[in-house]
Amino acid sequence: MSLPNFNNTFKSFWLSTCLCFMCFAPHILSAQSPLKDQLRDKKTLSEIMHVVDVYYAGKPDNWKGENGNEPRHKQWKRWEWYMSGRLGPAGEFVDIRGRILKAQHQVEKMSPPETRDINPFWFSEGPGSTDGSGIGRADRIAFHPSNPAIFYIGTPAGGLWRTTNSGTTWTALTDHIPSTGISGIAVSWADPNDIYILTGDGDSDLLGGFVDQFNYERKSIGVLKSTDNGVTWKQSGVLDTIPFLAFKLVQDPTDANVLLAATDIGVFRTANGGSSWINVLSDNVYDLEFKPGTNRAFAASNTAVYYSVNGGQSWNPASFDVGLSGARRIELAVTPINTARVYLLVGDVDAAGTYDGTYRSTDSGVSYVQRGTTPNILGNASDGSDNNDQVEYDHCMTVSPVNSNIVLTGAVRIWKSIDGGQSYTNSASGTHADVHDLAYNPLDGNLYACTDGGVYVSDDDGATWTGLLDGFETSQLYHMAGTLLQNDYLLGGLQDNGVKLKNGAGSFWDHVQSNDGFDVSFYPNDETRFYATLNKRAYRYSDGGATNTDITPPGGDSGGDYDWFGTIAAHVSDSDYVFVGYDDVFVSDDRGSTWTNTGASGSWSLATCPSNANRLYAAGATTFNTSTSGTLWRTDNLGDDGWFALHNNPGFPPPNTISKITDIAVGPTNANVVYVTIGGFTPGVKVFRSFFAGAGWENYSGSLPDIPINCAAVGSGGDVYIGTDLGVFYRNSVMDDWMPFNNALPNVPVTDLFINENEGRIYASTFGRGTWRTEIATDCPVSLVLGGSMTGNFLYQASDLITSTTNVDGGVGTSVHFKAGGRVILSPGFAAELHTVFTAYIEACGSGGIPESVQSEFQVEND
Repeated sequence: MSLPNFNNTFKSFWLSTCLCFMCFAPHILSAQSPLKDQLRDKKTLSEIMHVVDVYYAGKPDNWKGENGNEPRHKQWKRWEWYMSGRLGPAGEFVDIRGRILKAQHQVEKMSPPETRDINPFWFSEGPGSTDGSGIGRADRIAFHPSNPAIFYIGTPAGGLWRTTNSGTTWTALTDHIPSTGISGIAVSWADPNDIYILTGDGDSDLLGGFVDQFNYERKSIGVLKSTDNGVTWKQSGVLDTIPFLAFKLVQDPTDANVLLAATDIGVFRTANGGSSWINVLSDNVYDLEFKPGTNRAFAASNTAVYYSVNGGQSWNPASFDVGLSGARRIELAVTPINTARVYLLVGDVDAAGTYDGTYRSTDSGVSYVQRGTTPNILGNASDGSDNNDQVEYDHCMTVSPVNSNIVLTGAVRIWKSIDGGQSYTNSASGTHADVHDLAYNPLDGNLYACTDGGVYVSDDDGATWTGLLDGFETSQLYHMAGTLLQNDYLLGGLQDNGVKLKNGAGSFWDHVQSNDGFDVSFYPNDETRFYATLNKRAYRYSDGGATNTDITPPGGDSGGDYDWFGTIAAHVSDSDYVFVGYDDVFVSDDRGSTWTNTGASGSWSLATCPSNANRLYAAGATTFNTSTSGTLWRTDNLGDDGWFALHNNPGFPPPNTISKITDIAVGPTNANVVYVTIGGFTPGVKVFRSFFAGAGWENYSGSLPDIPINCAAVGSGGDVYIGTDLGVFYRNSVMDDWMPFNNALPNVPVTDLFINENEGRIYASTFGRGTWRTEIATDCPVSLVLGGSMTGNFLYQASDLITSTTNVDGGVGTSVHFKAGGRVILSPGFAAELHTVFTAYIEACGSGGIPESVQSEFQVEND
């Protein structure tokens, strides 16, 4: 991989991010970028974002730099939000992916509780269906070779999904694999039980999308393979040892053992069904296709297109009548009705950020001729009149299998041509914006679109669309709120899918408002009224969300550092009061009609106090790892007389040693009891507790792994739950350490928590698999009888006896542990399959973790 020609100082910064900044920096810092020169000697997050904020200050939200080829300010702020909680102890950029993988090995060794020895199961709470707008992002689609009702969807954060009834219902297949981002799928035409998935989320990396906020940069861990129709998974051969981005996986139509993978470091090829891979083309390759029915292959990078006549073993450059220098992404499309035709969708060659054109080959990819170049089918305008694009995030193309002149393209919207790409009309009505994949099912001719809102189908070449959203539980939630007024009521802020409300049992959520929903809060005395922040605005809702009012405080949309993604909290008892956190904390006593700036900073977290209506805690800052970062505040009169600074009090880590306070959780019956969670990678600096309203602090981190902590919730008995990038952890008042609390919870970051003690439940929002619930912690059982199949991560403990006939069969990502004080009996019928991890051992409840010697003796690992 080549780096831009920056000086050594900037190269050092670039490499120190371990490619995370490169997720979208090749676009941002292109040779034509005036921002590049200004960032040349900047090394820290604060330095970088100061330059960026000045550069974009006073510009419209959709402004893309002086040359029109840089991302909007929002993309930078998304990256800033993500990085601010994932810096090293000195504020340095670190290998985030590597540290998360290392932390996974620590989790199994954590001490269990002294009064709690079995985790309850987590159950999905949706959104499983919704009334409009979308439900969760879909990136890739692949079809069963002989049954048109069966197809597969890859998502950026929710894994692989399958339908067996044309999208009426969906099943998740990979909740517990190490990477839940899927950038490529190949279902073998020779045996559909053989399924290959190319892991990672290349699309998000390229734009630095809001998925990055919770460690969803999603580098690839290679190709996983299932030979039992998706029941279990194993790692295929290693593609490469350095982190890379992934985009596409295709299978040779003439040899089922040959597959090609497109990545940002080249094309990788296997000739033995994934046992080994070799790099056969070195370029930043976005797309691959095989000529239907042959082993002739095509590859497209950002500035070049190649063809192969031997199944990808070697490659030749194609020629063009119009040059492609400066393009940023090229997509391919082929059709079985005319196999000599190959189409290209070329994104953004000129400085204005517009569509460069559709190209077509009539000689099987040897040469291409430019077709139409207007309107701009890459932008947001429904008539193609703007000069915007986001080709590195969503860029796709397909051709009808029965008419080679019908071409459809996807970017922000879907466009259709009936004259071989010379002219286009908008064909996006009925779908969600931001289209990542378009494909015809070769068995029945139905057309499918994978979008930021989910999967859509058309049976008339894109004239009309129908959503296939029910049961597609892939929502990416930033925040969640519950209410004690009603059971089964939840409110969520979703990436790309706005604000949604769950107002009863089941998995249906009402769609309230579109855009990027962020923070949410119910009224204290009316579950049909609530507040939310979306992008740069704050809103008040009534009638269950049917009515909304913009209540953004003055200055909240002025281009300041934290006018994006504000925090919001309703008063605990007075419905007239509401609080919004940006660089400062704003208070309104008339439901947001007017505001008072009270100072402090609430850009990271706001917390009200159920037992003290006048007290409010806030955390925030405008810089990271400086003498003023990591600020924490308390007011005892709703900000009327100012705020007390808590971050310099005894026991709290110095502000310049932490990058971000991610959440504040207050005891439900005692407003003096407060917990603070810390982001970043500083060992032992994770959770802090005060019994004195922040006047003094205790480090409550215990032996938590070195991962960012995202959120916390406190029960009335002193039980504490925290959400992390590796699931939920639990600790009660008599435990001396934390324990994992993740049974059956998918392998996705937890972004918010809510305890409803009326129900005896705790709820968790995740970034990629919607919301989940489980029972609050209870005491250890004397004995357990376990059976059936187990896939995922489980820790079972009993004070005396565990008896099991379980089949531990999940493959890669499955880790099951039995711990009993007296005996563990593995009865006839018990089995632990290859590619799983299983341990069984004798130890008293609440003592120790899983001994390393036991792990090495009893694990069932890959051969």
